Amino acid sequence: MLPLTTPTTALIALTALLLSAPGHASAEHDHAHDHDDEHSEVQDDHAHAEERIRIAPDIAAQAGIRTAIATGAELHQRATLYGKAATEHSKISHLKARFPGLVLTVEADIGEQVERGQVLASIESNRSLLRYTLKAPFDGTITARHANPGELADGQTLFTLADYSQLWVELQAFPQQAKAMRIGQTVQLEGNGQRAESSIQHLIPSPASQPFLLAGVPLDNSQQQWLPGTLMTGHVTTAQLHVPLAVDKRALQQLDGETVVFIKHGDEYTVQPLTLGRSDSQFSEVLGGLHAGDEYVVENSYLLKADLEKSGAEHVH
Repeated sequence: MLPLTTPTTALIALTALLLSAPGHASAEHDHAHDHDDEHSEVQDDHAHAEERIRIAPDIAAQAGIRTAIATGAELHQRATLYGKAATEHSKISHLKARFPGLVLTVEADIGEQVERGQVLASIESNRSLLRYTLKAPFDGTITARHANPGELADGQTLFTLADYSQLWVELQAFPQQAKAMRIGQTVQLEGNGQRAESSIQHLIPSPASQPFLLAGVPLDNSQQQWLPGTLMTGHVTTAQLHVPLAVDKRALQQLDGETVVFIKHGDEYTVQPLTLGRSDSQFSEVLGGLHAGDEYVVENSYLLKADLEKSGAEHVH
């Protein structure tokens, strides 16, 4: 397969293939061509449906031309929200000594990963002179330490422990968007070049009395790939509907002011104008111009458009 990295290189590659394989590809018109002055009289009557390109299957495969079958699809209506990733409130603990006393030993340091029940420090009680230990209440990372042997523990925070295995993303939904927000809606999250899927777990008004709703979305961080404070984009699915006929939006091309696709019949590709309806990020509903079961070009259809335009320019009308 040819390395089609950009439209320009792909077009050059297809052109080279066509030139090196005479008879394998041609652009045709269904109406007669006498190559005389009569062409100027019929040029405007030429219809997209009469334009076709013939490409041998092996050439099409090498050029990366891929097809799909026209059928129904699920359209997802989405609202785009913005927010930040943050540490879950229940997974931050500020650890203090149970009884005032003298810090005898410190067993953990800042940045260290600790497990639930692990001893962090030992303290001698001022009242009973008995020694007791301060333990981690859950697995996590020591993010702050304020304890050293010989210091007095008397109500201050000795350690701060945080669990980053799950974060929360708080997305801001302004009034027009807030109307469509519901608990349980699917959210596609993006941030720092990464993606994840989750759902809305709670909806609360802004705590600062600002004019937006906060949509709380849990974010799995078991691989520690996300950082608290990361700016996040959330695509919330607010509605889902089935349409009986749709096309992949990658297939759509603009030709002479119309939206078209290329229909495949054997080794021929015919231009077909479409009437479109609703759409989402992947599919467009087809209201006219296409039938269920039609095979149309999805990938690299721009190569066919370019070849058709080049062929048309070579004709003297």
